[in-house]
Amino acid sequence: MKKWLLCLLCCLGIGMGQAQAQKHLVVTQQEAPTAFYPESGKACVELISPLENLNIVSTFGETCTRELNEDELWVYRFVFDLRDESKRTLYISAPGFIREELKLALSNKQKLYFTVFPPEENKLRFYPGMLIEYVYSGSAMYGGRLAFGKRVGIYFGYKTSLLEREGVDIEDVTSFYDVSRAEEKGYIRQSITGGFRLGVVRWMYLYLGGGYGEYGRLWENPSPVEGKQKFTSDYSKAPEAELGLALRMGNFSLSAGANALFGEKLMCDYSVSAGFYINFRKKNK
Repeated sequence: MKKWLLCLLCCLGIGMGQAQAQKHLVVTQQEAPTAFYPESGKACVELISPLENLNIVSTFGETCTRELNEDELWVYRFVFDLRDESKRTLYISAPGFIREELKLALSNKQKLYFTVFPPEENKLRFYPGMLIEYVYSGSAMYGGRLAFGKRVGIYFGYKTSLLEREGVDIEDVTSFYDVSRAEEKGYIRQSITGGFRLGVVRWMYLYLGGGYGEYGRLWENPSPVEGKQKFTSDYSKAPEAELGLALRMGNFSLSAGANALFGEKLMCDYSVSAGFYINFRKKNK
């Protein structure tokens, strides 16, 4: 009798341990367009998850397709024929997780969108990856930006016009010299910035950062000014702030932003960039 009681207690302990080890999947309905492609009497349900091994069973035996989207998340897609019945229950399970039930009441041409995530830790993750961008602005044609992470990350940027400060400052030119026929040679511009890259929606990112920069204009006069052929105007070295938005299309990215240099005068310039995202995250086989 004691042996049977001991075995029963062991089995109960193992069962409780397994139940504690398993976790609930977090199934959440998201806002999405409800219009579906025009087959009459059909509806679509998409479940987005980082888990490749989800097992989803429908009460009517329909099967789903599965594909990887641009955010490296798995899309499980059901197309339901509603001619016989408009209600469905989906049983969603995965190794190590408790089976969840998702009850649906569908209508013609409707599309519903759900996310299926493990709890807590996988909702916001620093994914390994790198974005390499070429940055162009009217004041500095040569620039680049490196961003690390995915939905949340950091970035570093640099741009330059390749022009340097030469001659004297316009403020130091005496009235003896005529600079009315001076020719502008371009912008003196260098900028080193860094900051955060944050996902706003699945295809849009926000750049927010700051750094230090140099801004001015370089001129060349027909005759020497204070013994020099060139002089500078509107010159400043100071801290600067940076703000931009990026759109991601697959592995490609396009962005636009603005920099503000806080010197004696507030100086702003605008930039556009194009880049390519390299994913370092290993896909599950």
